[in-house]
Amino acid sequence: MSMFNPLGFLSPFTVAAKSLMREVWRRDVRWDEPIPNDVNIIWERWRQQMHKVAGSRVPRFYFPHGAPSDLELHVFVDASEETFTAVACWRSRKSTGEVGVTLACAKTKCAPLKAVTIPLLELQAAVLGVRLRKLILENHQIRPEGCFLWSDSRTILKWIGSEHRRYKPYMAHRFAEILDGSEVREWRWVPTKDNAADDATRSHGSIDFSLKSRWLQGLSFLRRDEETWPAEEDISEIFVEADEELHYNCFSNLLRLKRAVAWVLRFINRCRKRELKYLEYGLTAVELEAAEHLLCLRVQSESFTSECNSIEIGKAIPNDSALKQLSPYLDDRGLLRVQGRIDAASFLP
Repeated sequence: MSMFNPLGFLSPFTVAAKSLMREVWRRDVRWDEPIPNDVNIIWERWRQQMHKVAGSRVPRFYFPHGAPSDLELHVFVDASEETFTAVACWRSRKSTGEVGVTLACAKTKCAPLKAVTIPLLELQAAVLGVRLRKLILENHQIRPEGCFLWSDSRTILKWIGSEHRRYKPYMAHRFAEILDGSEVREWRWVPTKDNAADDATRSHGSIDFSLKSRWLQGLSFLRRDEETWPAEEDISEIFVEADEELHYNCFSNLLRLKRAVAWVLRFINRCRKRELKYLEYGLTAVELEAAEHLLCLRVQSESFTSECNSIEIGKAIPNDSALKQLSPYLDDRGLLRVQGRIDAASFLP
């Protein structure tokens, strides 16, 4: 049995099959090898839902009661660790004021096998949404009065609306395509529970393709006035519990660690309204030196806590300390140092 799904009407069902094949590729299972038991269970669960798909029906007409007086195109994007999706639907208003929502098409793609962060996958979903929007507008004679693109990722929306454009080539090319095919004012935030693309982003336990389902009938908030649509919360009042621990093993070498700390210090200085020279350029030698100094202070405070505390209050360091015989002291910048032979010399030639 084959499946004909060019417009993506069955995306909530086919996305599970794509994720299943991706998992098989990730485990490097050969064509003549048995499928692992956990993957086979997912396969059987997906196969048992095929009878629901066989009886599904999709309305042929967008507007069964004639041409609408007002028409809008809404594109929803979303991403998960396995797939990213774009879903487009029409929002039409009749002359009587009644609002209807109709699914236009959907597109899903598997995430790369190589691990990619969720924000980058959300960026890929945004690109897919812009391409889907362009495809619909090029292949329809009707022209909507407005277009809206919805995402539940605040990170992506901040990136799109930011005037900062100094990105690496991977991100720069995708942002260029997004801004070329859409306008910043067209992007909106939507909660995950109201994101239509979420239905086709990850496999669900049960699939509903009935004519009254949310997938075919659209989201309920689109039937209300625009003033009641979801709006982004004031993120200035949202507090996040930060992890104060610095994980050194997350960096492959010391230079990467210093650069990361230097960027954090620059951000702190900006928040404190300090005037810094050359902020529009990359990191300076002074900033890298300040980051190295901070790292040295942190490492010394973690490794020689009792020694530092004893020297600060003017007491002798503990006898069991490994630095006892090295005459340690604190310099004018708070770094722990030890006396050397040069310091003991009365004069230098």
